[in-house]
Amino acid sequence: MNTRLSLISVSTICLILLGNFISKENKQLYGASLNTVSIQKTLLAQNTTQLEYEFLGQKIPLTVKKDTTAVLFKPQKIDRSSSSDLYSIQLQEALADTTRSTNGSSERESQVEITPIGQNYALVQLAVEDEDISVIEANIQQQEYVQEVLPVLTISNSDSDKARDIILPNEIIVSFDEKLSEAERKALLKEQNLELIRPVRFFPSLYVVKSLTVSGVEVLQVANELNSVTSIKSAAPNFIETLIEETSTPTPLLIGEGSKTQKEGSKQDGLTINSSHTNSLLPIQWHLNSSPLTSCLNTVQIKTLERITECSKNNNLVATNSNSRTDVRAIESWQNNNQGKGVVVAVIDTLIQWDHSDLINNTYLVDNKSQKFKGESRGWDFVEEDNDTRLEADRVDIIRHFRNAFILDSAMIKWRYPKAFLEIKKKNPNASEISIIRTIRRSLLNQVAGRLFHGTTVAGVIAANPQDSQGVYGIVPKAKILPVTAGAPGFSAVNLIESLGYSVEQGANIINLSLGSKLPNLFIINAIQQLLRANPNLIIVAASGNDNSNALDYPAAIPEVIAVGATNME
Repeated sequence: MNTRLSLISVSTICLILLGNFISKENKQLYGASLNTVSIQKTLLAQNTTQLEYEFLGQKIPLTVKKDTTAVLFKPQKIDRSSSSDLYSIQLQEALADTTRSTNGSSERESQVEITPIGQNYALVQLAVEDEDISVIEANIQQQEYVQEVLPVLTISNSDSDKARDIILPNEIIVSFDEKLSEAERKALLKEQNLELIRPVRFFPSLYVVKSLTVSGVEVLQVANELNSVTSIKSAAPNFIETLIEETSTPTPLLIGEGSKTQKEGSKQDGLTINSSHTNSLLPIQWHLNSSPLTSCLNTVQIKTLERITECSKNNNLVATNSNSRTDVRAIESWQNNNQGKGVVVAVIDTLIQWDHSDLINNTYLVDNKSQKFKGESRGWDFVEEDNDTRLEADRVDIIRHFRNAFILDSAMIKWRYPKAFLEIKKKNPNASEISIIRTIRRSLLNQVAGRLFHGTTVAGVIAANPQDSQGVYGIVPKAKILPVTAGAPGFSAVNLIESLGYSVEQGANIINLSLGSKLPNLFIINAIQQLLRANPNLIIVAASGNDNSNALDYPAAIPEVIAVGATNME
C-alpha cells in the first residue's frame, strides 16, 4: 500500500485542476526506462549480509529480524458481518497464555504483539527474552488455524530510521518466455520443483508459483536462481511489505481497552473538539486555502475548534498573496474549471469507506461487462477478494479509538488505555508521562487513519463532496473515485500489480498511489511502464516518502511516475 504513505497526493489533485492530462511528448521528459543509477546508493554499497535480493543485476542486502515473525493463517470464511481479525485475536490470547506460563507473571502478556496484515497474515513481535522466543514460536506452530510461520526481513543498514517489515511468503512471481507453450511451462515448473499457484490477472505473461522443496528464507535464494534459468525472463519473491514503521510504537490489539465509561466534556490538550459543532468545516481546510486559518491561529486566544472556525468563516475565505501560503489555491481555481467533473481517479490504498456521506455521491459505479469480478459495483478489494472495499460491519466501532485520540485529555487517555501506557513505560523507562500520552495518541491515530482508513482519508482529500455543513471538501469535489484496496495494512507485489491493471481496465484517468517502498520490484516497474505505454493519457502519481529523505520511494522513483510530497502550515 509503507510501505510508506503520504497523506495527500497533491500532484494528482493539481493535475485535475489544470484540466489537462500529460501528453505523450511530455512524458518522454521523464525517461523511457528505469535507470538503475537512481536506486538508492545506500542500498547497494553495503557489507555482505546473510541474504541478498537481486534487482536488475544489483544485490540488495536483507536481514532477518530476530524479534519479529509472521504467520500465514489457514483459509477462513469471512463475510462483512464478521471480523477478519478472528485468528489474530485467538493467537494473541494463546501467546499471552504462553508468556504467563513461561515467566510466571501476567506482566509479560503485553510483550507479544499481534498486528493483523489483511485477512490471511499477521505480524508477531516477540518482545521477550531470547530464551523465550523458541517456546513462543513452537506454540504458534501448534495452533490449528496457523498454516505456516514466515520470516520477516528488513533492508540491511538502510539509511532510513523507519525501516519497514517485509514478509517473505513461499510465493514467487515469474515471467516466462512468451514462446513457451502451456505444456512447456508445466514441464519447466516440474523441473524446477515449483507449483503453479495462479496466473497474475491483467498481465498474461506473469504467474505466481511456490517452491515444493524449500520454505522460509530459502525461497529468496530460489527466486534469485530462477533469474538464470533459460526460458524464465525474470523472477522475484512476492514480498508483502507492511505499513508499520520499525521505530513506531504500535498499539496492541485493543482487547479490553477503552471500554470504560467516558466522562462528558473531556478536552484534549490544546485544540478541543465540540461534538455539537455544526458550522461548515471548509474555512479550516488549510490545504484548500491557508489564509483564513493562518490568520485566526495568530489572533484567537482560546483555540477551540468552534472559535477558530467562526473566526475563519468571518474571513470569508479571502485569500492573501502572502508568500507564506502553503495551500494549493483550490478554492480560487474552482472559479475557473469544472472541479474534476468527468475525471475518474483510482485510489489504490487500504480500506475505502465509499459509503461515507462525503464520498458516496462521488464514487464511480463500475461497468461490469467483463464479469471477471463477481458482484463488483464500486471497486474491488484485492486483499479479501470481494466486491467491498469497506471495513467489516463489526469493526466500525474502532473509529471510537480514533475519536478518543482527539477528545480525551491526558488523564482520560491514561485511564482508558492502561495496558498501552504500561507497555510504553516498560520499553521507555525514562519517558515522561506526557510523552507516553502523546505516543498513545499517535498510535491510536495511526491504527485507524494511517492503517485502516488511510484509503478513505486519501479519497476524501481528492474528491470529498459533503452533503451537509459538517462535511469536508476534496480538492476536486466533482471527480469520481474508483476504490481499489491493495493492502490492509500491508501490500504484496501481486496485489499492487493487479490493482493497477484493474484500475486501467475500469477506465481510470488517474491512478493515485499514496504508498511506497524502499525495496524496488521489477514486476511493478514493468507493469506501470506497460500500462503507460498502452494508455498515453494515463497519469500515475505515487508518494515520495514520509521520512524526510532526498531518496524517492518506489514506485515514485520510476521516471514515468509523478513523485508527490507533502507540506504543513509551518
